[in-house]
Amino acid sequence: MPHTPASNLRRAAAGASLIAGPALLLTSSVARFAFGLLDAWYQTMKLSFFFFAVGALGLVHLLRGRADGSGHAGGALTLAGCLSGASIVTAAYINERLSGAVPLERLEGLYLTIVNSPLPGLFFPIGLLVLAVALTRKKVIPAWAGLLFAAGAVLFPVGRIPGLVWAIFACDVLLTISLGYAGARVLAMTADEWERAPAAAAAEPVAVETLAG
Repeated sequence: MPHTPASNLRRAAAGASLIAGPALLLTSSVARFAFGLLDAWYQTMKLSFFFFAVGALGLVHLLRGRADGSGHAGGALTLAGCLSGASIVTAAYINERLSGAVPLERLEGLYLTIVNSPLPGLFFPIGLLVLAVALTRKKVIPAWAGLLFAAGAVLFPVGRIPGLVWAIFACDVLLTISLGYAGARVLAMTADEWERAPAAAAAEPVAVETLAG
């Protein structure tokens, strides 16, 4: 088996994670709201946050160069949101499982303590929105993909905070399409293209010979 360079391994991990993260998020919603499978919802949604975290690092790499500031901010917020989101999902799962066996006020107190922790769950959709804007503005992804990505990020809290099932599914589908496209593009890159990420390449000065030609 030929040796795989570290940069190529990072590219493959980023591309696969951009596809897997939102796909698992959509799977978790189908499991819970279409089939009532609480355990499957819990496992797949927690796993989706792991892949979102790896995928976010890949998007930060694509934004290196002139988009460093927004890329780093969006990536940091997304990573913090993934940590918080996994905790919130765990608290929600415990609430469901212990409902009826533990006083309701104690369960609600546990849940609210986690939701209002120093790492708010809203960091996740805010970070995704920052990344979507940066990727679109720097033309790393086409405008249609950026628009779907941004809309999915906005619909994440719109659907999940009040429990609007239609918005939850819309969010998951939009993220699956937009980030799936981005992931497929990353997987199709060569190692050299990955190292010369679009935003970084755009930041390099244009040679005089190129302008003259």
